[in-house]
Amino acid sequence: MKKAGWIIVTGIGIGIVTACSGGASTPAEACNEAMSAICNKIYSCVDAQTITNTLGYTSAGDCITKLQAQTNCASQTCGQGRTYNAANANTCINDINTEACNQMTQTPPSCANTSICQ
Repeated sequence: MKKAGWIIVTGIGIGIVTACSGGASTPAEACNEAMSAICNKIYSCVDAQTITNTLGYTSAGDCITKLQAQTNCASQTCGQGRTYNAANANTCINDINTEACNQMTQTPPSCANTSICQ
């Protein structure tokens, strides 16, 4: 479980550093929402004690706070010459929320930075 948990956090989290939102108007807001979705998914699929033992998070809120800091959500932008696409970000967040627990180790294709920041 430790390996799977780390893949969840790094695979999805890093894959959507500037990603997903259900209506966020900026990449930074989208990143915050994506980290929240990831942590909520982890906590809906894995028992809290296992998460604490393998990932070190003490709660979903702790997970969110730490992932937002690790991915530096507050500083996320799409970069020069690229435009944030809220509709594509919304698709990404929906895909995270609806994926099955056994799919958590895979970043949804909709979360690629190339579709969210065009």
